[in-house]
Amino acid sequence: MTRLNEYEKRQKLKKSWNISHKYSTILLNNLEKINYEKIMSIYGSFIIELKSQNLEHKNKKYINCWETMINTYNNAFKTQYINEKKIRYSIKQLNYITHINL
Repeated sequence: MTRLNEYEKRQKLKKSWNISHKYSTILLNNLEKINYEKIMSIYGSFIIELKSQNLEHKNKKYINCWETMINTYNNAFKTQYINEKKIRYSIKQLNYITHINL
């Protein structure tokens, strides 16, 4: 690959992480009133923005981070009691990971 191709690839990756951080910050700002519908709505908006800017939206680390957070949210309801700390922590962790990858 040429330098230009590598540069463009790096710029697209950086742009994808910026978009991920933007939407994870929205989640973090609404941490106290979060529910499944809001999470999926914000995640859907994130995917739509990636698609609209012709950025990869499958099998990428930033997508895996979001899917892990969603799985953590879903698994928090499988126990006898809802572990809200775990849900909040997974959203904070998502935001932190997107921040350090900017």
